[in-house]
Amino acid sequence: MRIAYFSPLPPQRSGISDYSAELLPYLAQRAEVELIVEDGFQPDAALGSAFPVRSLTEFERRWRRYDVCLYQVGNSILHAFIYKTLASYPGITVLHEVFLHHGIADSTAWRGDFAGYVREMGYSYGMEGVRIAWAVRRGERPYPLFTHPLNERVLDLSLGVIVHSAYARDHVLARRPHLPVAHIAHGVTLPPPMPDGRARLGLPEEALIVGSFGLVTPEKQMGLALRAFAHLRARRPEAMYLVVGEVLASHPPLMPLIAELGLQESVHFTGRVPDLVTFMAYIAATDIAINLRYPTVGETSGSLLRVMAGGVPAIVTDAGWYQELPEGTCLKLPPEADEAALAAALQTLADDVNRRQQIGATAREYIAQTHRWEDAANAYLAFIRDVLTG
Repeated sequence: MRIAYFSPLPPQRSGISDYSAELLPYLAQRAEVELIVEDGFQPDAALGSAFPVRSLTEFERRWRRYDVCLYQVGNSILHAFIYKTLASYPGITVLHEVFLHHGIADSTAWRGDFAGYVREMGYSYGMEGVRIAWAVRRGERPYPLFTHPLNERVLDLSLGVIVHSAYARDHVLARRPHLPVAHIAHGVTLPPPMPDGRARLGLPEEALIVGSFGLVTPEKQMGLALRAFAHLRARRPEAMYLVVGEVLASHPPLMPLIAELGLQESVHFTGRVPDLVTFMAYIAATDIAINLRYPTVGETSGSLLRVMAGGVPAIVTDAGWYQELPEGTCLKLPPEADEAALAAALQTLADDVNRRQQIGATAREYIAQTHRWEDAANAYLAFIRDVLTG
């Protein structure tokens, strides 16, 4: 099978870039894969040396040579060229988030093409969508980012769809009941033990370390997490909070809240770390992870899966995909949980080393059994064959 593979790729800053970099070697064991990129873009040296890389212009001259186009689609501007290509060359779409509204708005209205946004809203929701779009333009309402998925055109252009959760599968089938859909677990690489992680990172061995991982967006509720952490630190002065990942440029400033809470010496931002080894070293150095996400856009959290693979207990929001995580693999809080509830959950784990170890071990075993890259690649190819053969 010859696959034309479309995705953000390293060095582009995207969780889906990282996902593709790990999935591709397993797909390549069973299929011929060529990477299709925007004209002028070059993936990093590791991928560029391992796979044929074709520009979009070159692909358009040779598209008949492929058996299928495989599109990795997410909710960001990095997928704009993929979205446009899908319209001309239907294929199998991997839908990493159910909601694509942020990405489509970013590629249209937020870049001066409001007419393009109106067309997308009209396609998906008819005249009601057009009325909503113009109400946004007049400042009468905010963008409906979490109520209108704006994924309908992608679904209609796809021969079949792969998702990473039952939540996403059910959403797609509710809108397009006859569309072939496969639920394939997001792969994760189990990291080796890193007993010297804190020493390598210059972190104190005696500290209780709380961590949050991945891109910091408003939905991750960092304000709530910081206020809850302040309660913990009042009882555990040695506690530290590591925020490992880039803070979204449009995120409200966090430093004023940190100063208000008196946490300047205990909260540390790393920014985006240079590589996966460093990212996993920070996870290994962490005692408790906080991975809140509400409202959800139907995503599966790659950063949480890495935390679980690292054997670190995590506190999560019991919504969307997180609801599917088995009991005992994490500590779940309802979406309406407040500062007191999160502080209590933090304190519970901080006070009980055995419970932390038990949750971490259960989480790692769950990942080892259900999120193998080899299984994901096999399921991809089986689904593609089923779709192509009807």
